[in-house]
Amino acid sequence: MDFNWNAWYEKNMSIESWYAYIEAKNNRRPLSPETEEEIKEKKRKENFKRNNEKLKGSYEERLMLRYSALAGLIPSDEMPEKLRIYVEKMRLEIKARSGKIPWNEVPEYLQKKIEKERQEKREREEQRIQSKLTYSDGSVYEGFVYNGKPDGKGKITWANGDFCEGEFKDGKRCFYSEKVKVTFSNGDSYTGCFSDGKMHGKGIYKHKNGSIYEGDFVKDDFHGKGKYKRVNESLYEGEFVKDKENGKGRIVFASGDSYTGDFYNGKFHGKGIYKYKNGNVYEGYFANNNFHGKGIFIQANGKKYNVIYSNDELISKKRSFFL
Repeated sequence: MDFNWNAWYEKNMSIESWYAYIEAKNNRRPLSPETEEEIKEKKRKENFKRNNEKLKGSYEERLMLRYSALAGLIPSDEMPEKLRIYVEKMRLEIKARSGKIPWNEVPEYLQKKIEKERQEKREREEQRIQSKLTYSDGSVYEGFVYNGKPDGKGKITWANGDFCEGEFKDGKRCFYSEKVKVTFSNGDSYTGCFSDGKMHGKGIYKHKNGSIYEGDFVKDDFHGKGKYKRVNESLYEGEFVKDKENGKGRIVFASGDSYTGDFYNGKFHGKGIYKYKNGNVYEGYFANNNFHGKGIFIQANGKKYNVIYSNDELISKKRSFFL
């Protein structure tokens, strides 16, 4: 039966370790894998196409896409022109509102918009009252209210014990803001950007046991670039996809060992360097957390070996006298 290369490629981030394994096992030269630049360009085009489709999707998809772009989670070369124009416009508005642009340099249409918003805000603040609202789902809001809806600083507690503190507007619970803090009933907490009730943008998630993740979020998942410190276990810094280490990164273990390189689905997968606390170093290919394929093993005393592994099993080891 012929090997299904397409299925394998879809499942794995890097195919280089597979080629190395085939070469070692069959003692023949395999087909050349795609270069790293080609893989990146292919991924960029796929993401661009996917983002373009989301712009035509549901309101929620469009909203999340815009928030992701504003939070810096989407590279500019992966943004369709319509999204890029929107992001540039919104960033200009953010700078204007925060005073980072001299008022006389702010476009006239934006000056009128900001002045109108400020006037509406003053009116709301004058009419806001401190109140307590109880909802049919069992959640309770305490804080400022305007026209019978949460507006301003407040706190909402859900029936399960989770609660959120931050800014509210027009009755929306935890709208997009960098001032939101959520405490969960299990003892975990989150501080950072929120969008439509989900952790989205930059933020910090603290586990009850002391573990901390700081970085990018997308729809409640660790997604993008971040730093994850697991208590008494490890410290990882790099890329994440849907709560798991995925892409380029570096992890340092409590034992003193470390790994720098490719990750896939939370595991060492692709090309990387594993350094032992005792000074030994392995540089080469990995698959599912195992040494897998060609590599170089350097002992702490400086001796160097060309090695070939298959799922952590040493197949070949030859002394190298070349640097």
